[in-house]
Parts: sequence; C-alpha cells; structure tokens
Amino acid sequence: MFIGYLNNNSPAHLRLLHFECASWSFNQTDDTDQLILADDLEDIVRINPSHFLLGSSFPRLRVLELASFSGSFIFPPQWASLLTTLRVLSITPSSPYSTGLTGLLRSNPQLESLSLQSGDFYRPNIQDHSTIQPVLLSALRSLYISAVDNATWVIHVLSTIKAPNLTQLTIQSFNRCVFGGNAREELVSYLAYGSNTSIGSGNSDSTYAPAYPSLKSFNTFHFPCRKKEFTDLMKSMPQITHLILRRKQAEWLSEAPWMVPTLELLEVPHISIDGAMKILRLRAEASTPIQSIKFQGGSIRLPTSCVKNFDSVGNCGNMMSQYEYHSHAITTEVTGDLKSVQQRLEDFSKEYEDRSEYDLEDNHRDEFFDGD
Repeated sequence: MFIGYLNNNSPAHLRLLHFECASWSFNQTDDTDQLILADDLEDIVRINPSHFLLGSSFPRLRVLELASFSGSFIFPPQWASLLTTLRVLSITPSSPYSTGLTGLLRSNPQLESLSLQSGDFYRPNIQDHSTIQPVLLSALRSLYISAVDNATWVIHVLSTIKAPNLTQLTIQSFNRCVFGGNAREELVSYLAYGSNTSIGSGNSDSTYAPAYPSLKSFNTFHFPCRKKEFTDLMKSMPQITHLILRRKQAEWLSEAPWMVPTLELLEVPHISIDGAMKILRLRAEASTPIQSIKFQGGSIRLPTSCVKNFDSVGNCGNMMSQYEYHSHAITTEVTGDLKSVQQRLEDFSKEYEDRSEYDLEDNHRDEFFDGD
C-alpha cells in the first residue's frame, strides 16, 4: 500500500526517505528466485509489480535509505532519470551489483556519502556483469562497504566506483572465511595499487597508484587481512590521519612506527593501556607522534597547546610526559589517574564482550591475524 501511494503521489518537497521492509509479501505462485534474478524489466513487472519503489519523480530528495531483510531491491532503468538530486544513498543489507545501480550512481554525480551492503542474493556466476561500466563520483567523500558473505561482491563494487576525492572508507565483513585466498589478495591489491593483480606479479614497467589517493580515514577493524597485506595497505596510504584498527593490526603498525607519518588519531577498541603507551612511545621515538589514541576505557591525547607546537615539545621523554589521560565517561576534564582509566577499560570490555561486532577481537577468535 505504501509503495503504491508513493508511486502515485510524488511529494515535491520530500528531502529524506527511509524505507525499511522486514519481509516482502509474496503470493504462493510467485517465483522469488526469478524475481531476484530477472534480467528483463517486463519479466519483473509480470512477476510482481508491487515490488517497484519510487515509480515517480522526487525532485528534492537528498537522502535515500533502503533496507530490505528478505530480498534484493530492484532498480528499473527509469530510476536514473527519476532520482537525480541525491547526496546520501544507503542500501542494506541486500545491495545489488547491476547496471541499474550503476545507472543510479551515474545520475547522481553530486553524491557525497554511499553505504552498500551485500546480502544473500549476489550470484556472480549467474548474473552477467560484462555490461557494467565504472562510475566517476568526484563528490563522494564517504564510502561504507559491508560484505555479509561475499568478498567478490566487494571487489566488484569498489573497482566500479571511481572516487578520487574520497576521504573516509570503511570495509567490513562479519565472516572472515569469505575473505580468504585470492579474493582477499585481489581486494588488498586493488586498494593499494589500483590493480586487481598483485604488484609482485605485474609488469615492472607498469605504473601503480592507490585506488583512493585522497583518503584520510580508514576503518579496517572488521577487514580480515594478513600482516603483509596490512603493511602494503599502510605503505600505500601515507596521507592517512585517522585509523580504526583491531588490536593485532595496531601491533603490526607499532612494529613500523614510521609508516603513515601523518597519522593523528588512532582508535583501537580493545588495546590495553600498556599497549597504547607503547605505540605512543614508539611513534614519538620515530618522530611521527600521534595526537590521540582512543580505546574502550577512554583516550590518551596531547593537549591542544602541544599539538600546535610539536617542535617545541622536544625529545621523546618530554613528549610522553605531556600526554593526558581522559576517562571514557569524562570528555572535558583530564582524569589524570591511570589506574582509574585502566579499571574503566576492564569494566567496559566485560560489559560488551558478547557484542557481535567485537566477536573477532577475542583472543580465541583472533588466530586469523596471527599469521604473516
């Protein structure tokens, strides 16, 4: 009913639309697999025309958020002409990879934020992607890619989206198994070198460049990669100022403190106070100091006066003495009590130890990251 109303009544002043469908309603005679995989628009209409959303124009729509938990959204060709004013687009958890989606992106070159998540309906061995062409999104600043069960989908989407001015990137997977082998290597190679082929196996005369040269913030907390792959990524992104890492990745970074020399803010949810202090000390000794490191118990950061006058702080010992400890619960005052910050960290970890987004951080689940 709601879809029909939208398709027949175009709200001229609508700026934001969040549409969430917990369960599509199918007739017993509907072929849901055919609906998802239908290649021809007429076939889709014949199967179930009620699944079309936004069949009319929305001239002022800026934010579109689509969420479906039982089927993949269908992108008819006319979407490219009906939706041309988007700034923010989010499609979860069943984002398609199709000419319809790329057509929608191409019609919105002003897009600033894009969030896509693959679902259970991506079938690269069935769907023909040969006609999909790369899309240039020069205005895109934030990109969030989440793979529920298919790393190939991530590679396809990232290699299709050309965003030279992208500043914030998050790659997330809740299933580390699907990021094994060649798929993971291809993804790392594309991000680091702009090529799906490992740089060691390519032509020595070829010119390589990172896929997103303007990137400033990179979240790899749920991005399973080996030590060498992580190191390759960090070496290819010296301009990064903000990283969100898991504990093992932070340890790798501390082994080469000269990497990412412009790093200002480091977030490592499960790092210990001692581990955080070690990273700060090693970075200071390498003359690549970090302004702040955040963890679940709070943060350790330099006061504004020291940040503005790095050169006047002097040697490593002087710099380390300038760092202030801030409790997780206090944002404006300096705690100054290392023991209390440590206790807060332990309490916070116990409180959230069962949360799914942190399940890979437990010691008994971190074997994947122990290999080189």
